[in-house]
Amino acid sequence: MKKTVCLFLILTLIFLAGCAIKPTTAAPTIPPTTGTTLALPTTTAKPTTIPTTAKPTEPVKPIVTWMMRESGTTLYNNSLKVYEYLGAAGNLTIKPIPVAPDVYMDKLSIAVAGNSLPDIVNVGDQDLFIEALTPDFILAKEIGPKGLTVPLSDHLDKLPNYKLWLQKFADYAGSIKSPDGKIYFASVVRAYNPTSSLGGVIRADLSGTTKFDTFDALFNTLKTMRDKSKGPIWVNRSGILNLNLLSYSFGTSLTDFPYYDQYQKTFINSVATANFKDAVLFFKSLVDADILTKEWPNFPEPQWYVDSMNGSCQFWVDNMMNVPTHNSGLEKNGISGAFKAFVPPSYNGKFYGWPGKSRFSTTGSIVSAKTKALDNILAMFDWTYNLAASHDLLYWGEPGITCKQLASGEYGNTKPGVQSEPAFIKLISDIYGVGENSNWMKVFTDVEYYNDRQYDGARKWAPEGKVYGDNVYAYSVPSVNISPADAEKIKQIYTPLQTYIDENVTNFINGKNDITKFDAFVAKVKEMGADTLVDIYNKK
Repeated sequence: MKKTVCLFLILTLIFLAGCAIKPTTAAPTIPPTTGTTLALPTTTAKPTTIPTTAKPTEPVKPIVTWMMRESGTTLYNNSLKVYEYLGAAGNLTIKPIPVAPDVYMDKLSIAVAGNSLPDIVNVGDQDLFIEALTPDFILAKEIGPKGLTVPLSDHLDKLPNYKLWLQKFADYAGSIKSPDGKIYFASVVRAYNPTSSLGGVIRADLSGTTKFDTFDALFNTLKTMRDKSKGPIWVNRSGILNLNLLSYSFGTSLTDFPYYDQYQKTFINSVATANFKDAVLFFKSLVDADILTKEWPNFPEPQWYVDSMNGSCQFWVDNMMNVPTHNSGLEKNGISGAFKAFVPPSYNGKFYGWPGKSRFSTTGSIVSAKTKALDNILAMFDWTYNLAASHDLLYWGEPGITCKQLASGEYGNTKPGVQSEPAFIKLISDIYGVGENSNWMKVFTDVEYYNDRQYDGARKWAPEGKVYGDNVYAYSVPSVNISPADAEKIKQIYTPLQTYIDENVTNFINGKNDITKFDAFVAKVKEMGADTLVDIYNKK
């Protein structure tokens, strides 16, 4: 709520003031400033005497201030190698302004109010795609048309690589456009199938199947598994967000409002549909049967890991990257079983796919309209969009030091487990700064999807990811351009409406609200402005 109020105040002040591209397998190289390839630096002997005559000097590189999110262990104020790589690409010198995530929005809002933005400002948390979770992205889209930032879409002649991505994924580009139709945002791009790591898994050794034609079939299987257990077999760590994922298979959403109906191809008030009520009733039946723990709204995350590895939890819907960890835990505990991805059931004879992520993230960068180094910044940005030129250098770093080339031709860590060694951690965080960092990485490939840099064998969850990529993630929600006037309406309606929905859905599922009051709940949602939001999202 604090971020929403802050955003509202800042925008008021402003108003008043007035092809599949594949990663290269060649060794990473430092970016050139002239278009030629430069090799990694080598050590040269220092001169023994000071020259007696002055030599012609190159033009002084502009110093570019860059506000970035201070996340992870990286020491952003150090003279990191990654700054050298980026600086060489734009013939500039980077002056980082790291800001802690918990005060980032506040600092950005102050800079916007004073029209004192640094040359570059990073926007959005790590590789996110949901506007509601990135208020700084919403702010960035609003301030561009007011003259505070550079419209990058007016400079695509100097951003040929970014232009290629915008053309390649044109259907998604609308999501990063401002109300005036221009793009002010250098977005992180997904260069692979935009699915998600989120999905559902079940102890296949206990269920006997991973395919369920109907929700009744799923319920009956879970009931049989519960009858053979000592307690609830579904515990989770993210409350209603976990249940929301499975609600997609009902053709609805417990938390996404308004909901985009993939068959009607329009936004709807999902709360007023039979799909929504049936989803709530299904989850309530799981709680009533003691299949889903009654503590699901606030179940502790550490206990979720413990229960999944000791055999108590046998079903969950969450981040499938945890499957290898949970299966390894089962093995260590002497349990001969494994979690496997299941394909969600159809609802009333119709299969509803889940919405995949957009190709363009709400994470990226904006450029101050006051910068005096625009051409340099554009050259640097465009290099980061050149997958073959920049990706391996920014993600893996220097071969033989921070990475090595694998038999596959791709790059990986220098040895198994090295990412946990203090000396290597210090090398990355204090000296190089390379890795999965969306402050400067603009193209994410499947190496980030599987997080190979941080976890050895991360691709062990690939079979589960493939099940959902091939069968479940069927569409992406189309972009919506919101006018400033409509944005104000959304701010007034959205937060109290979503809070009301979340609280009541939770209480219906856990039996604290009598289901006979459901119609009154639907009427109240409509009264709070649900249809107004739907109309705004459906404007052409």
